[in-house]
Amino acid sequence: MGQINYSCFTNESLSFQKAIVIEHTEIKKVHLNCTNGILNIHLDVENIYAEDDHSHINKLVQNHIAQLTIIHNIPTKEFKICGSSLPYKTEENAGLFKVHKSFQINMNLEGQFNRIDCNDINNVFNTDIKPENIVINTQLAVALSEEEPITKFILLYNVLQQCLGNEQRLVEHHIKQFNPKIKLIKSPFNGRMETIYSSLRNELNHKRNKIEPNLELTKKKVITHLNQFTKITTQIILDQN
Repeated sequence: MGQINYSCFTNESLSFQKAIVIEHTEIKKVHLNCTNGILNIHLDVENIYAEDDHSHINKLVQNHIAQLTIIHNIPTKEFKICGSSLPYKTEENAGLFKVHKSFQINMNLEGQFNRIDCNDINNVFNTDIKPENIVINTQLAVALSEEEPITKFILLYNVLQQCLGNEQRLVEHHIKQFNPKIKLIKSPFNGRMETIYSSLRNELNHKRNKIEPNLELTKKKVITHLNQFTKITTQIILDQN
């Protein structure tokens, strides 16, 4: 019916055809919502991962509603993914088992495209969007080790934050417990004392919001601290199980 491609940190595609397969996972129901030019497709899925996987992250996404947000740009007829919370697998030796791929795509693409009239949805896809009409083929099984440093760091931090109640203060608390002697840095943005890892995460967030667009110095700092942060993140998550 149509092919949707985009390139962000990895190449992924969505194909609208006649079947439903997400790594042999049944799609229970499809929900549509269109607001301010953003078409949201919510897929109710079950049994995303093997029953013998009892990792904490897996528990977070079991029976989770996988969400794919697609933007339609009317003048160019191009589709762009705004965000995805569809879980994907990493290599087990990356130490995280399964993670979400979401946050950065939202940050970079959301709200940059033209509005779409909800009445045009069927015309856009030339078909009714129903479970029996959709197949999603994605390259979501990207090993965390293959990501470029900044993306890997952000994914690690976001996964850690999500596992700890989605609060940065809890990330800070657990990092300090892991290493009580860790040096704290005064934040240039709010004056608070924070670990180097939260400092880098906040710095990236500000720079990507164009307060300071040059990421080269931050990238060097990320590379310096990435291996240790990977170990810390892995151990904290394992300790939550």
